[in-house]
Amino acid sequence: MSKVPGKHAERKHEVRDEASVQLAMADMDARVEMIRALIPLGLEAVQDLLHDAVAQLAGPRYQHGPADRRYYRWGSERGSVYLADQKVAVQVPRVRDRHADREVRLPAYERLRSSRGGDAQLVVFMCMLISLGSSALPRHALADWPADPSINLPVCRTSNVQQSPDIISDMQGGALIVWSDFRTGIADIYAQHVLSGGSVDPSWPANGKLVCFAGFDQARPMLVSDGSGGAIIAWQDQRSGAGLDIYAHHIRADGTLDPLWPTNGVAVCTASGDQLALVGVQADNGRAIFAWEDKRSSLNADVYAQCLQIDGATAPGWPVNGVAVCTETGTQYRLAAATDGRSGVILAWQDERIVAANAQIYAHHLSSDGLLDAEVPAGGVLVCGATGIQSGPRIISDESSGALIAWVDERAGSTNKNIYAQHVLPAGDIDPAWPTDGQIVCDAPNNQLSATLIGDGVHGAIVTWGDQRAAEDGIYAQRIRADGTADPRWPVNGLSICTASGFQGLPAIVSDGNSGAILAWIDFRSSPTANDLYAQHVLEQGAVDAAWMVDGVALSTAYGTQANPKLIPDYKGGAIGSWQDTRSPSFSYDIYAQRILASGQLGGATVGVAPSASHGLQLTMLRNPILSHSLECRVGLVSSSPASLAVFDVLGRLIAARQLEPTGAAVQEVQVAVENSLPSGMYLVRLQQGSRTCMARAVLMR
Repeated sequence: MSKVPGKHAERKHEVRDEASVQLAMADMDARVEMIRALIPLGLEAVQDLLHDAVAQLAGPRYQHGPADRRYYRWGSERGSVYLADQKVAVQVPRVRDRHADREVRLPAYERLRSSRGGDAQLVVFMCMLISLGSSALPRHALADWPADPSINLPVCRTSNVQQSPDIISDMQGGALIVWSDFRTGIADIYAQHVLSGGSVDPSWPANGKLVCFAGFDQARPMLVSDGSGGAIIAWQDQRSGAGLDIYAHHIRADGTLDPLWPTNGVAVCTASGDQLALVGVQADNGRAIFAWEDKRSSLNADVYAQCLQIDGATAPGWPVNGVAVCTETGTQYRLAAATDGRSGVILAWQDERIVAANAQIYAHHLSSDGLLDAEVPAGGVLVCGATGIQSGPRIISDESSGALIAWVDERAGSTNKNIYAQHVLPAGDIDPAWPTDGQIVCDAPNNQLSATLIGDGVHGAIVTWGDQRAAEDGIYAQRIRADGTADPRWPVNGLSICTASGFQGLPAIVSDGNSGAILAWIDFRSSPTANDLYAQHVLEQGAVDAAWMVDGVALSTAYGTQANPKLIPDYKGGAIGSWQDTRSPSFSYDIYAQRILASGQLGGATVGVAPSASHGLQLTMLRNPILSHSLECRVGLVSSSPASLAVFDVLGRLIAARQLEPTGAAVQEVQVAVENSLPSGMYLVRLQQGSRTCMARAVLMR
């Protein structure tokens, strides 16, 4: 007689079935996440492939070819392709055959118009592109901001070098970014618009809008907002072949160049000698004021300035080739600029009018009509005349028509550089409440370098710098109140922002909108030869935000070097950064961007993987792509309960896993061994602790 299962046996089956279902659901979730992640990437890759197909027929965009070229661009039209058996809309570029007087269909598009047989086709296609570093990789994302610091948002990824980015707000939560671009072999100026949601504006050209393609090199561009979502872009320009001049152009919010301005920009200054090292501020009615180092009189630089109107004309009252701000003997250089709040500008600079070994800090004020402030001494007001070298001034508005200036100071010796600050009043004199020659911000042992600052919203400032007081270079910050005293809630000689191993330096800083600040810096903790970017949030009371990781949140940990970071606030308590980046297989610089939220999470959802599901868990890939037999990552847990890491392939199959030692809320770096037989491709990494999960993507390259 057969044995009838009892309730206990039935319960065992139920438990086993429930466990199987949960495992299957987890694997299915991983597969869904991977497919969701790849569809937007696949769509962008398709769009780029179509543009590449057009370029093969009609030649590169923006490059003049023979007048009788057989094939030419003929606009675009709406179309669709299949990705993972989903019909997805695309914009299809059109090409016309001049000889046959008919449109030419693109074979690549025709092949993509039919279903390719499911998810596997898409994921294999995308993994092949990523693992091979194909030129068909997406050049910009059509989804939310990435949440993986090894991914980030590509702003421009094309041939040769793109460098020297600058960034300003688009006044809608996004950003305008400009850079110098060597894609044609000489440096031109390009710009791009990043939307608040974390995608490159699809109405702007992929890899940027060409702003200037004049002869020779155009370099070191900078942006000043036009007040309407566009910008006036200025740069140093070699088109004359006889030296560096200053030119500018106006790009409107819709990505078009202002037709009132000349092709390739208007001349700001074409005086003899070199004009270089631009700074600038926004004035009223869409105007911009620029200042620069000027060598028209000798090899020693002077300070000049110019104001442009929104139509490209020089503003009334401002002379051709600029106002002479300071023409004292010696060299005046390393300029900094801040608005005076009345459509004028306050300038500060490093000044060698005495001797180079005793460089001092000076400042001057220009009104909106181009007049030097009569209350300021000719040649500028002395901000600091202490012994030794004072260098690298940075300046911000005090929000009362004056300015706060910070600099690196060698009055205590060249091996004991300190940070000082000073307050210049609206009348152009030094605030008598502040010490003569400046208030000490930090006089810790050894050198403090690369000072910069941001307003605290109550007429004071938060100053940050790179610091060598310990064996490893770190990042520190201090708050100086409007009366010139250090905020007593902050530690003497500054708050430690990052003291991780390796070198940290060259910080950038923006306001968090709540009297605190967001900082970003270059960071060599993972490699002595290729730096990453990290960020941190400091609160107004002098503490690091506890919601952010100790020693900073990884902003970019991609392969290669991330350099020259620039920050703007996102006006929601976070920030958007842009930088030049060598992660490409050619190791040449491209331009990337990333948003970091007020919570310390990288902004928005990654393409298909939502960081909001982590509930405090943090997962960062330390090396991506993976070139060895192990996957390295940094994890942040939320409790002492058991946690695990799992690696899935693109079809949702479990490849590797390991249990993690409970560490409470501490951060730990862990490795997961992967088999040598695993093929190159994309893999999904899942961190799980209880009901919480956090996901990241990894690329394995053999």
